[in-house]
Amino acid sequence: MPLPNVGQPTARLARTVATTARLPLLIVDDEPSILDLLRETLQDAGYPVLTASNGREALAIAQQTQLALVLADVMMPFMDGNVLSQRLRADPSTQHLPVLLMTATRYVVTTDSATALIAKPFDLDALVALVRRYYLEGDDAVT
Repeated sequence: MPLPNVGQPTARLARTVATTARLPLLIVDDEPSILDLLRETLQDAGYPVLTASNGREALAIAQQTQLALVLADVMMPFMDGNVLSQRLRADPSTQHLPVLLMTATRYVVTTDSATALIAKPFDLDALVALVRRYYLEGDDAVT
């Protein structure tokens, strides 16, 4: 179940369905079972998917590949999802990316750089619907 939008980036690029629809989304999670489940679910829903097992790896992929969206866990080794989101926002080539952060923590996660937060455990249908909204509409989507 998605939580309210927690922040907006300071800059946006114009995005259209035509340009976004060809770009992959990036899933980032250090739990192989969750990474596999999300990859299979989103591929079955028709999305091209890339994966990374930590924030550092994800940042390298994002800086080398045009992406439509980043779906990342908050708690990961090497670079957590909050730091990843902040670094993506600080880079002009990735600052436009919608960043959906997933968290299992019961405490409020605050970040100005994430587009939305998703509570774990999540409903896969609701997650796919949220990804669809931001994949097609970009960071200007309303939650």
